[in-house]
Amino acid sequence: GDYYAATFLFPREMAGLEAVTEPFTEKSRLRFQYYEGTHGVQLKGCCSSIETCPFSSDKFVSVSDRVWKTASFRCPKGTDKVIFLCENTRTNQGACAIDDLGMVETEGSLKDVRPLC
Repeated sequence: GDYYAATFLFPREMAGLEAVTEPFTEKSRLRFQYYEGTHGVQLKGCCSSIETCPFSSDKFVSVSDRVWKTASFRCPKGTDKVIFLCENTRTNQGACAIDDLGMVETEGSLKDVRPLC
């Protein structure tokens, strides 16, 4: 897309993006693209609270990892908010970004599933 959400973090900082929704009426899958630009930065995708995060990126980023990646996670029926949390665990400044967030079919490979909305 033309726009994406990003955060720039100082060492040991954390930032979140939260979307409150009507409770999901069934198990749902969210697909998105993400980018991490610094070793020690980790992105998490959470369902309803930051204690329930079925997606966690690898916080050990190398130069070759500095590309947009596609990922997904599933949230259970009853989920009432989706949270993306970016945490900088190291001593350098860092960044996370997300783009192209959407609901997709719950089963199938990321490249083959169809958008639901």
